[in-house]
Amino acid sequence: MTTPATPTIGYISANNRWGKHYDEFMKLVPDGVKVQIEGLGLYTTHLTELAGKTDVHVAKTTELAAANDWVGIAVMGAPVEVQNPDLPRKIREAVSIPVSTALDSGAAALRALGTRKALLLCPFDARLKGMLKENLAGKGVEAMLPAESFENIGEGAAQTPEQLYEMAKSELAKAPGAQAIYFQGGPMDPLSILQELEDDLGVPVIASNPTMLWRVSTQVGLKFSIPGKGALLREWPGDVAI
Repeated sequence: MTTPATPTIGYISANNRWGKHYDEFMKLVPDGVKVQIEGLGLYTTHLTELAGKTDVHVAKTTELAAANDWVGIAVMGAPVEVQNPDLPRKIREAVSIPVSTALDSGAAALRALGTRKALLLCPFDARLKGMLKENLAGKGVEAMLPAESFENIGEGAAQTPEQLYEMAKSELAKAPGAQAIYFQGGPMDPLSILQELEDDLGVPVIASNPTMLWRVSTQVGLKFSIPGKGALLREWPGDVAI
């Protein structure tokens, strides 16, 4: 008797670099699903290089999905998403499997948790943060942004868990009405402190890569419960259409 293969979700990155945040994310992927991370090499230095890359992204993503028999696709990287507004639609038109983007997944997760107003923490400059805020507004979520911004993604990625904890605590106190904390941008990695933040601050806390895992897995009929990483992954609510 042949044992069915474990379904694989393809995670598409705009660059080719493997960051340590991937190692932390892969540790929490449950048995019953696989995650395959593939880089497209669409930028090398500046996130602005991602603008106008829809067609090459779609072509490479479609090829990878077919070659690896993916059951679903997670498009990582809010910067590629907001600088190529037609990208999600064109990928969905090109493949016959579920596709979710970073910001689609974040908005769906917040709404599934009963929140529509969240403190958004990300390792991007002020211009990109404004684009993320606008994108999320179109998905029914109000993003509250810190006054200060990182000059580049490397500054955000250099933050330790302790620094991220203090940032989240401080910025939440300055964001009246925020009902959740949303970390967008995997290199600024809060995975080791998600549960601690929820316990101490009393609001749901989500992060981009596991949030995409929740949404795409749910879309292909898979349900898990991952303890110790916040309410979204523990409770695994149903998806919300965006």
